[in-house]
Amino acid sequence: MFPYISNTKKNVQDMLKVIGVSSIDDLFADIKPRHKPRSFHLPQGKSEFEVVEYMKRLASKNVRGLIRLLAAVIMITMSLRRLRLWLHEENL
Repeated sequence: MFPYISNTKKNVQDMLKVIGVSSIDDLFADIKPRHKPRSFHLPQGKSEFEVVEYMKRLASKNVRGLIRLLAAVIMITMSLRRLRLWLHEENL
């Protein structure tokens, strides 16, 4: 993992100068008011450790869910095979 490196005010001003605007607000000046978001409702930032732990927890849910799904598929497949065998025996 790479550590997060924030931009200094000078970095931001240098980047804005390169693209030809004087402020971050100028980047959004062409957006019509009806298209601008009222609010981003962004939560507080998290540390790299917190994000990694959250992603691990999220990934572990996917694995458990996949295992449950595979188990359900196996059970359904086995049940269908038993049903076919039973129907075949009934028709003999």
